This record gives sequence, C-alpha cells and structure tokens, in this order.
Amino acid sequence: TAIWPALPISITPSIIGVPVVGIAKTAGNLINNEDGSFTVPITLTVTSYGTDPIANIQITDDLTTEFGTFDPDLENPGEYSVSFLRSTSLTVNGGFNGDTNQNLLAGTDTLPADGSARVTFNLNFVPDYGDAPYTNRAIVTGAGAYSGVAVSDDSTDGTNPDGGDGDDTPDEDVLTNFGVPGIGVAKIVGELNSRGGGVFSVPVTIAVENFGTEPLDDLQVTDNLADEFGSFVSSPGAPGQYSVANLRSSFSVNSGFN
Repeated sequence: TAIWPALPISITPSIIGVPVVGIAKTAGNLINNEDGSFTVPITLTVTSYGTDPIANIQITDDLTTEFGTFDPDLENPGEYSVSFLRSTSLTVNGGFNGDTNQNLLAGTDTLPADGSARVTFNLNFVPDYGDAPYTNRAIVTGAGAYSGVAVSDDSTDGTNPDGGDGDDTPDEDVLTNFGVPGIGVAKIVGELNSRGGGVFSVPVTIAVENFGTEPLDDLQVTDNLADEFGSFVSSPGAPGQYSVANLRSSFSVNSGFN
C-alpha cells in the first residue's frame, strides 16, 4: 500500500468587520440679525466605532417640521433658510434645504473604521413663537464597506456621538434644543383724574411678556415722558410740567425714574 506524504495546507481566515456609526448635533450661539430673523450655526459630528468602514454615509435633517417653510427671503414668521454647508472630509449636497431635499451629503463617501468627520451649516430662521420651543435631530445612515450590514443612528445633543460615557456604543438620543429669545411690551393708560388747578393724574400700566423659549437677563423698560409732557418737577403747577409717583413692580424698579 502506497503512503502519500501529507501536503501543507494554508488557510487564510476571513475577517468580518462590524459596522457601528454614531452622530451628534449641536446648536451654537444664536445670532440676532436685528430684522426679525436669527442665525444659529449647526455642527454635526459622525464617528465610526466599529471595525468595518461605513460606506455611502449619509446624514438627513428634517428642518421643515420644526422651523416651517424653506424660503431664502425670510420675510415671514415660520420661514427658514440654510447657508454655508461645509465639510472638510465628506462631500456635501449643495441642494440640501431640510424640506424637499433633506440629504446633507452626496452619499458616496466612506467613513474609515474609528474615523470621524464633521458637517457644518448655518440655519437662518424667522421664529413663529406659537411653534416654540424648537427641538430637532439628524440621522446618519450607511452600510459596512465589507459586511454590507446597514447601520443608522439618531443624533444626540452635543459634539460626542457616544454621549460621553466612553462605551463606544452611540445609543444616546437627546434632542438638540434651540433657545429663542422673544419679548413684547404693552402700555395701558387708565382713567384721567383732575386734581384741580389744571393738574391731572393718570395711572399707567406697562406689561412685559417673554414670548421666547429661554429666560431673559438684564430686563429693562424705558419711557421718554419729557418729549410729550415737558419738564419734570416734583410738584407740577404750570403748563408743560409733570411728575411721576407710585412706581411699582414685581421686578426691582429704579426709584430715580423721571
């Protein structure tokens, strides 16, 4: 019986990567454009936490649900626009508007394993305070470059998709909040009363309301009485003179007001 010598066998193991992707969204400092509109810089951070690169990575952001109608002219409350969409490492979609086109990326890039990238844009909007407060999230999608496994993640607030717990599992899901200041003031004049000698008194009430979604610091109300009523004196007795009395409020008043 013939005995054949054993032949060497070479086995190359297949390595199956595991794709994991996360996204964070943060809103920067609100800028008042002094025309009824505001601008807020948005930063989106995507990170691959797995061993399989993320192919065809895409970020979607639905802005119309919270901010209203896309309109670059920004003429009415409940309108918004986007500008300065940029990324240094991913190909952005210049047609993104957060409404009919919610894709921020071209969807052709691959995010390396353990890689990270950022996308930024400016959100410009005229607030409709009836829709406030504003909250929003973005979604990242893709597939493992080797495994083909589809992955996605809803954004969490901030710049760290992992939420800061360091477990490399981006399971955090905190909506990004947009604080919007808004203030209104009304002035009410009560019944005119004669004090005799040609002198009259009238009660005046000033109402202030915060229409926004965040507290207002350094609140102040000013009232120029001199332009209409003449000269301030402690006790009016001649035409073109006036005084003020009984200044009260639930806030701290300026006793020197005249």
